[in-house]
Amino acid sequence: MNDLSSRATVRETLAPFAVVEHVAPQVDGGRFAVKRVVGEEIVVAADCFAHGHEHVACEVRYRGPGDTSWKAVEMEPLGNDRWSARFTVDRIGLWQYGVACWIDPLATWRDEFVRRTDPQDLRLHAVMGADLVEASLASVEGPARADLLHWARRLREEQDPEKLHELAMDASRLERARMHAPRPGATQSVSFPAWVDRERARFGSWYECFPRSMSGEPGRHGTLADVERNLDRIRGMGFDVLYLPPIHPIGRTQRKGRNNATVSEPFDVGSPWAIGAREGGHTAIHPELGTHEDFRRLVAAARSRDMEDRRRVDVRLTSHGERVLGESKVFKDSDLHLAVEAMTGDERRAMTSSLSRFVELARGFAAAREEDER
Repeated sequence: MNDLSSRATVRETLAPFAVVEHVAPQVDGGRFAVKRVVGEEIVVAADCFAHGHEHVACEVRYRGPGDTSWKAVEMEPLGNDRWSARFTVDRIGLWQYGVACWIDPLATWRDEFVRRTDPQDLRLHAVMGADLVEASLASVEGPARADLLHWARRLREEQDPEKLHELAMDASRLERARMHAPRPGATQSVSFPAWVDRERARFGSWYECFPRSMSGEPGRHGTLADVERNLDRIRGMGFDVLYLPPIHPIGRTQRKGRNNATVSEPFDVGSPWAIGAREGGHTAIHPELGTHEDFRRLVAAARSRDMEDRRRVDVRLTSHGERVLGESKVFKDSDLHLAVEAMTGDERRAMTSSLSRFVELARGFAAAREEDER
């Protein structure tokens, strides 16, 4: 390996290549997505360099939800091999970004040309520059191609050192040639995920309430309409998210009493999380709270006040339901909370009737998550 011929062979076989390291932002190497809201910028930075004295160029490549191709923005040097660029996320969904880096022969040539003083040396390097410019013409057409050809010819033919220096320092032509030049030694980082959400996902003041406790009259069961009448008061306190516990029919078998007592009295209303009775399951609304129309009206009233509604998703299954889902991988792997309680009679029938619909929802949830992970 010490003779010159061997060194030349190694040099030709292992051409200079670019390196990308320490890309930021990222969470656990891209295992989890960074978070942004619509309209924000993602500022991407990375260490980009080459093994040797060659200059490099690099760019951030990104795409948003639904995009089939990648967009690119050129990175700017920050010093000490650190580069940075930014792009704006303009819609909700999963975005991806990464960093590409390659050897920049034209930038390397110009940097070396500036340091030359010997006239013969300048002429030699001008010819080298002309070769590089001509190598970038493969994808250039029209007037731009003619202009770069003229530039290359002038570099090749000019003999005056001062004019050669002036030609080599033509920044606009150099940038045009760099845009279309080959990218030797190119490398690219893995793509990193970024989840973009609406503005309120960044911060919100949540107000949790039990609708049955909102009547304002002792002894009367509250309704969704009572919650609607309290929206102005809630909004006036600075809350912008209304959070409701389950609003479905409550089971009667083994119903809990007041203060979490294991035995209930005849008039105890039970826990909202014990879902499923003869009135229905997860697709039904507790009759004493109101109707589906009452709920839609509450949602519309909240949104008219620039508030959002949130409801807890809680699945509690009969032993029959547990057997139905026993072989369902989608429920085992999903992020839904499963709690099994003993239910019989009307409660079992109500829960079973809504089970098939809930399986469809859970499958959709899992499919969406798998798509995001891809």
